[in-house]
Amino acid sequence: MLAKQGWRLINDEDSLCSRVLKATYFWNRNFLEAPQGYNLSFTWSSLYEVREVLKNGLKWSADNGIKTEIWKDNWVPMREPLTPAPSNVLDHNARVSQMIVWDNGEWDHELIRQCFDDATVQAIIWIPLSHRLCADILIWSKHSTENYMVKSGYRLANGIVNGVAIENVIVPIR
Repeated sequence: MLAKQGWRLINDEDSLCSRVLKATYFWNRNFLEAPQGYNLSFTWSSLYEVREVLKNGLKWSADNGIKTEIWKDNWVPMREPLTPAPSNVLDHNARVSQMIVWDNGEWDHELIRQCFDDATVQAIIWIPLSHRLCADILIWSKHSTENYMVKSGYRLANGIVNGVAIENVIVPIR
């Protein structure tokens, strides 16, 4: 249940709780990149501990690709971590937006083929691009609604604690 509060810190940055914790513990970063800090409250130290569960279940929905880093962030379905091909021309800080042809709103197929293996190329090309240029958002990859659900978070946390890989488990909607 505590990971649900972490999810809210990520997705509801305007809530009172989020603003207070951000001002106190991670004013110049986001929740997932925040340092543990000193003189911790029980609330913050508890939330800090659930970040690993969230990091393992979060995936970027790269709509305009401006926030999503190609090599660092989890954004390609069923493909992580991404490894560059020998002919890669993108630097290690490249963003997904660099692989989009903005004139027609489509993927730059030639650039993608230079940077990735065939299976990853196909996975990227199948990702639909938004024509509305929405901002990139973090989604919960372990549930079909793409919102954090306690049941799927519990399964993921239990797998992490017990050393069981449950990468592609998605809890269906009932």
